[in-house]
Amino acid sequence: MKNKKGFSLIEFLVVVALIGVLSMFFYTPKTTRWNNEVASAQSKIVSLLKYYQKKSMRDGYKYYVNLKLNTAQETFSMAAFVDKNITSRQSVCTSSTDSNFSERRLFDTLKNIRVLGCKSGGKSCRNTSSNNMGICFFPNGSSAAVDDRKEWYIFHSAGDNTTHARNAYKFVVWKTTSFIETSTCRGNATYANISSRALSCSKWIEE
Repeated sequence: MKNKKGFSLIEFLVVVALIGVLSMFFYTPKTTRWNNEVASAQSKIVSLLKYYQKKSMRDGYKYYVNLKLNTAQETFSMAAFVDKNITSRQSVCTSSTDSNFSERRLFDTLKNIRVLGCKSGGKSCRNTSSNNMGICFFPNGSSAAVDDRKEWYIFHSAGDNTTHARNAYKFVVWKTTSFIETSTCRGNATYANISSRALSCSKWIEE
């Protein structure tokens, strides 16, 4: 019979070291993963808004994009509606309910993403779990938001006041132009109020 030989101590240590090195490449810290998720969310949200802004100018109708947070499931979603009776600029944004139109783009539900609608300078903010939080786009390229919410903040809601995504995003929808201004908070986003997930950032970088 042949003698069976097991691993030597040196061989065992080499295997353990290799596993440790490989884990460094394949393991992604939670905060990095959350930063990536909120970056992806910002891209999807702004892309959909720009699409309906251009569609409004092309079709000649008002389009209303609803932003909705489900607090029970901690999911964020968006949906678009048309109002073919409005073909010119309006100073006030009201919700619409007609979803029957061509080239309607759907929006994937996002997990652990929150959006705040603020009036100006991060003041008087409301979470999108409130009813009828949305943005209207009009045929001349102008826009308006329900309850005059001009600034919108996007951030990740996982974690706590010490461990959370450090990146956040902001977009501003101007009333008089077709320009959507976007900014990034890189690495220094904090929660002013962890229970409501209110966002605080010391420096915004315009994109």
